[in-house]
Amino acid sequence: MSHLPFLPYIEQFGYAALFFALWLGMISLPIPNEAIVVAGGAAAGTGLLAPLPALACAALGVASGLTFSYYMGRIAGPAVLGRFARHGRRAKYAAAASGMIARHGSLALCFSYFLPVVRHLLPFTAGASRMPYRRFALFAYPAGALWTCLCFASGLALGGQAGRIAGFAQRHGPQALWLAFALTASYVIIRRGMPAHE
Repeated sequence: MSHLPFLPYIEQFGYAALFFALWLGMISLPIPNEAIVVAGGAAAGTGLLAPLPALACAALGVASGLTFSYYMGRIAGPAVLGRFARHGRRAKYAAAASGMIARHGSLALCFSYFLPVVRHLLPFTAGASRMPYRRFALFAYPAGALWTCLCFASGLALGGQAGRIAGFAQRHGPQALWLAFALTASYVIIRRGMPAHE
């Protein structure tokens, strides 16, 4: 666990650290959300936090961040997106988010959370484009919850190895999520295939 990013904050602030870090993560907190949720799962796996309350705090933090971004988009969306469109790399991500909404509509929210940076801009773009809140909620919250459960389960299942996984997540973002998910799925499949002890 010594290599686990964000663990000192969990030790100091407990469940609140998960909630506020994931909420603020939508406002560009400089720690990837993947690393935070995997760290929460690992902390639950070692007994530092109780699993269900920790998962609930992580999911609520993600949902709060999505909601905040959506309403900020409704309030200040066009002006902020216009500024993004004039700044190099930001312009690329802003164009990607707008293009996803234009091509896929509400369905874009189903897979946007699995894409770095775009996950932060798409809820904002949905609000700026005046997507109805009910439609936004119908697509964005389940996707965010699924993403949270996958990351959390990875940290929970991998236990002592979660520190290395979370450190990798901090450096490599979504690639680490898919690696962690694949490792977790392999672990579950192997365990189920093992014969039960008499």
